[in-house]
Amino acid sequence: MHPLERVTLATIRQRQLLADGDGLVVGVSGGPDSMALLHVLAKLVPELSLVITVAHINHQLRPEEAAREESLVCEQAARLGYPCRVASINVQEQARQQGLSVEHAGRFARYGFFTKVASEFGAARIAVAHTADDQAEEVLLRLLRGTGCKGLAGMDYSRDGRIIRPFLNTSKATILSYLAERHIPFLIDSSNELPVYLRNRIRLELLPFLEKNFNPNVRATLRRTADILREEEEYLDRLAQAAFDNCVVAEATVGAKKFSPLLPVYSLDKTACLTLPRAISRRVIEALFIKLGVSSGFAQVEAVLRFCQIKGGRGILHMKSGLRVRNQQDRLIFSFPKGREAGRGNLGDEQALP
Repeated sequence: MHPLERVTLATIRQRQLLADGDGLVVGVSGGPDSMALLHVLAKLVPELSLVITVAHINHQLRPEEAAREESLVCEQAARLGYPCRVASINVQEQARQQGLSVEHAGRFARYGFFTKVASEFGAARIAVAHTADDQAEEVLLRLLRGTGCKGLAGMDYSRDGRIIRPFLNTSKATILSYLAERHIPFLIDSSNELPVYLRNRIRLELLPFLEKNFNPNVRATLRRTADILREEEEYLDRLAQAAFDNCVVAEATVGAKKFSPLLPVYSLDKTACLTLPRAISRRVIEALFIKLGVSSGFAQVEAVLRFCQIKGGRGILHMKSGLRVRNQQDRLIFSFPKGREAGRGNLGDEQALP
């Protein structure tokens, strides 16, 4: 067994990414990382009894390259004896319609398609080929955009119990060496070499600059930092979950108006929340927003924490997605009295937040 195959098998078992006999969708773009992942997993089928399906998506951004990539992926899947599902999606148009960047629209399209293929084949997991180098880029990207410890922990080996990243501790150099030794073909996405996205600039400009001028092992340093923070995050999340269970009560589900879908109502014990360490109380509020299905940032979380400090039962925070946070004596009530489509504004004693 090749060393990369051995390391990947150890990662899968140590991290419990797959169970023997699992159905597995492998997302393959035709690039070096995903082609290596496909072939490594194929070598591990006897060890893990995997049932593999290949999934490939054409983003309609580079017509000539995309056609070659699709052909290569389908040819390699057929050579290995695996079914291959292909989708062609106009990502640029989706980005325009949804008000997203092309990069984000592409990510949503990929994972949406991979999930659809997994459902079609009854696959328990979806494998993607993020590498240790991608992890270093991700940590720097999040740092530059602003984030907390959770963001600096980078990508995890497993997401939502379904998406797995078996190569997250494997360097790009190791992957390229494997491809050369095994004579595995791959194609290069030319858009990855253009400094038009922040991620590309980090890869092409910032990381090489840091390696040359500050720390030749900066990629490994960033990966190690992410690993440390991820372990600490897991511990803090357990503390936060216990605090959440103590502070938050699911009151009811109600319809905002006739024929409207039922919407959640939660209450938060202000005193219990305020006695928590700030790092934990912030996580409790973040978790509550997730339960409510409302996206939140630093400003929204801090606003709720400040609202907890107001004594008595006056005031309403008027937040996005129709969410209202009502001050009611010793508790805050989170609800959608006018539905999720209600606009924002300053109505009487309501405070409008972004």
